[in-house]
Amino acid sequence: MLSCCHAPPLLSIAASILLLFSITPIPARAETNDFLDLCSKRDDGRYYCSSLRPIEGADPAVETRRSSASSTPNENNWNAKECSDKRGAPDRVLTDRFKLCAFMYVYSAVFDSDEIAVGGATHVVRINVSTDGTRAIDISHTVTRIHEWGAAKVAQYGWAMNINGPTTGKPILVKDYGSASTHRYTYKPALETGTQGMVSGTYMAGAKMGPFMSNAVFFDSPRFARCDNKMGKPKAQGCVAMGHAELHISTKNKEYYEHVRAAIAAGHPSRLTRLTDPKAIRKNRNAICPTDGSLPRPKGYECDEHPFASTYQGGRLPVVTQAIPSCQMKDPKSTGRGTSRCFIPQDSNNYGGNELRSMYSKQRVLEKDEFVVYV
Repeated sequence: MLSCCHAPPLLSIAASILLLFSITPIPARAETNDFLDLCSKRDDGRYYCSSLRPIEGADPAVETRRSSASSTPNENNWNAKECSDKRGAPDRVLTDRFKLCAFMYVYSAVFDSDEIAVGGATHVVRINVSTDGTRAIDISHTVTRIHEWGAAKVAQYGWAMNINGPTTGKPILVKDYGSASTHRYTYKPALETGTQGMVSGTYMAGAKMGPFMSNAVFFDSPRFARCDNKMGKPKAQGCVAMGHAELHISTKNKEYYEHVRAAIAAGHPSRLTRLTDPKAIRKNRNAICPTDGSLPRPKGYECDEHPFASTYQGGRLPVVTQAIPSCQMKDPKSTGRGTSRCFIPQDSNNYGGNELRSMYSKQRVLEKDEFVVYV
C-alpha cells in the first residue's frame, strides 16, 4: 500500500463536512507556521503549497466524497475495469498476479500574506500496472483534478517518476504536466539467469498556480511488480504484480474438486506456500501417499492429498480422510489437522496436477510464494 497516505484527523473531516454545505469556502489560517515553512513563498507575498495530507480549509469536502465502505474513490475513472473491483483490496491498493491498481491524493493550496487560505485544489493520481507474466510491464498513470476553488482554480499538477528496477541503460524517468493527463510506459527488465528484482516508482510532484510553483512533495509507489529469470527450461524472464497467486480448481474435474473442497471445508488451509525442493516434495508425498506397497490403490485410482505435497503445508501428520464415500479410505475422519488423502480416478488426479503446475508456471510462483486455492 502507499505508505505516505493516511486517513485525515477527525477535526479535519468535521471541518470538511461543514465546508461541503457552505456556499463559499470559510477562510482558514494555516495550521502552523511550520507548515508554511514547507511551502514556497513567492514574489506576490502568497504561499503556494503542495501536500500529501489534506490541507485544513483548503480542500473542502474532498474526503467526504469517498465511500465509507471502500477505500476506492467515488471519482472513479480507472483505465481498467477490474480496478473498480473492491473485493479483498487493502487500503488504496487492489492487486492480484497480473494487475495492480493504486491511487494517491495530492493536495494544493494558496495562502495569502496573512496566512489565510484563498484557494485549494486536489488531484488524484491513479496507477495501473498490468502484465501477462512475460517480460513487459505496462505502467499507466491517470491524473485528474477532482476539486478546485479560489486562487487554485488554475492549478496544474506537475509530476515526475523514476522507475526503479532491474534494467539496463540509464535510469528511467517519466514525467507529465497538466490539470488532467494520462501517461503509459512499457517497462522491460534485464535480469541474469536465476535472479529476481522488484519494480517500483519514486515520485516528485508539485502544482503550478498561475505563474507560480508550489513546493515539491515526494512519495514512493507500491511495488509495481516482481521480475525474475528463474522459471522454465531454459530460464526465461517474466514479471508478475505483487498480489498472491490464485488456483481456481475446475468443477469439471469432479472427484479432485470434491476432495479439495471437502478438505478446505473441514479446516485444512486454502492459503498455501510453494515448496520447490524435489527431495522435500517427494518426502511430503511419501509421508501421505507411500508407494512402498503399504497403501494399495484400487485399480484405475491414485492417491490425492491436500494440502499439496509441493507446499510447505504438505506432508503433515496425522493422515485423515474426508467424509466422501468415493475416497475409499479407512483413515480417521478429518477435523482439519494433518493432511487429507483420497483415492480418486487417475485421470482426475492427473488433470488436477496439471492445473497446479500450470498455475505455478503462468503466475510465476517461486519458492515460498503464497497462493490461494479457490473451490
